[in-house]
Amino acid sequence: MLVFWWIANVVLFVAVIPLVIFVAGRVLRPIREIEAYAADVLDNGVAVTGNLDGVPELARSAELVGSIKAQAAAYAATVSDLL
Repeated sequence: MLVFWWIANVVLFVAVIPLVIFVAGRVLRPIREIEAYAADVLDNGVAVTGNLDGVPELARSAELVGSIKAQAAAYAATVSDLL
C-alpha cells in the first residue's frame, strides 16, 4: 500500500504540478497584457482630460461673441452714417 502512495506522489510532482504551473502561466500572461492596456488607457485618458481644461471658457467666449455682434452692428451703422 505504501508503494502506491509513493507512486501517487511521484505522479503528482512529475505531471500534475508542472501542468498547473503551465496553465497558470497561460492564464496570467493575458492578465498582465490587459493590465498594461488598462494602464495605457488610463494614461491617455488623463492626457485627453488635460486638453479639455478650457471647455468651461467656451461659455464665456459665446457671451463675448454675442456682445461683439451688437457692437459690430453699432460700428457698422456709425461707419455707414459717415459714408
